Amino acid sequence: MRKIVICAYNLSKGGGVQVATSLITLYLTTPLLRKKISCCFVSIEVYNNLADFLKKDSLTKIVPQYATLPIFRFVTDTYFATKYRKDILFFIFGPIYSLEFGILSNLASGIADPWVIESNKFALTKLYPLQLFKLSLTIAVKSFFYSRSKILWVESIFGQEKLKQMAIFKKSKIFYIPNLPNELFFNSSNLIHNNNINTSFFNIALIGYPHLHKNIESMVYVANELKLLAINCVFHTTLPEGKTYTRQFTERVRLQGLESFFMNHGTVTLEICKSIYANCKLSIHPSYMEVSSVSPMEAALQGCDLLLIDLPFNERYKEYCYYFKPFDSSKSIAEIIFRIKQARLDNPSDIKSANLKSLLVGQLADFSKLHSNLLVKIEQL
Repeated sequence: MRKIVICAYNLSKGGGVQVATSLITLYLTTPLLRKKISCCFVSIEVYNNLADFLKKDSLTKIVPQYATLPIFRFVTDTYFATKYRKDILFFIFGPIYSLEFGILSNLASGIADPWVIESNKFALTKLYPLQLFKLSLTIAVKSFFYSRSKILWVESIFGQEKLKQMAIFKKSKIFYIPNLPNELFFNSSNLIHNNNINTSFFNIALIGYPHLHKNIESMVYVANELKLLAINCVFHTTLPEGKTYTRQFTERVRLQGLESFFMNHGTVTLEICKSIYANCKLSIHPSYMEVSSVSPMEAALQGCDLLLIDLPFNERYKEYCYYFKPFDSSKSIAEIIFRIKQARLDNPSDIKSANLKSLLVGQLADFSKLHSNLLVKIEQL
């Protein structure tokens, strides 16, 4: 039986790093899964998130790699595909970019990107022509390379159905496995975080890398409406320091006179992420194009209420969250936040996401079984 080679060297930022860290930890700490894996090639960012005892484990080699620039991915991916031709490559997030057709028999892809699954019309209408062209090209290229995988794992039933409707995908190779957060988030103990969070304010988590589809900048205008309502709240972001986007976001906040409404914690890690959620009352996820992201689950496990855009992707959260419609005005979103704050003040123990937390805890026991079944199917390629 061939061994599985885990590939996560393409993930250097955002939620992909956390998802890869969680899955690799699950695979290497579950005996039945661990014996199926020969080695893991991970980015420096994923490597730094992994526990020390996993890095020192000599039985399963974890090899850190510097993240490859997109322009060089074809070269890097083809190299790995050729070198490990006798094994099975499993990319946790994203397709493998290689024109080496001989690898078709030993390739599996993990979570499919949301913009490949659904070219969301809400997001596309927000884009300028050049941005729209770039996104459309990305969708076409990624769809082609995803279609060449022998197995494709998706996080939502909605996503699975969408892929099955696309002619280039074989229905029999698309598997739905609901994702779960890292076990760290199931632990109720709080972690110490360097940036002190003033719990006398209504703290709001706004976690995520500033990709265009994350729609994070829209919360600046929501914060301005909250200021007009005289609501003392703070949005906690995780924007990477020194990046152009972060400087532009900070300047936008300054021009609106909203410096006291935002606190940035820098590049997110599992520990920082948990610490922020544990000290916030609400977590907002304004992304136009997420597919059952684990971020709301992480927040719910730490006692946050959830506010999401009402999209078909959110099938998993159902009645456990508050919602706003795409293109709702900043004022209407601010009013929803105000109502959530009042509900928490009136009854602090009445957290709408509490039932979601119970559901996730119940699913944890079955999570390793689902992934064991997935790896069995991958082994059989």
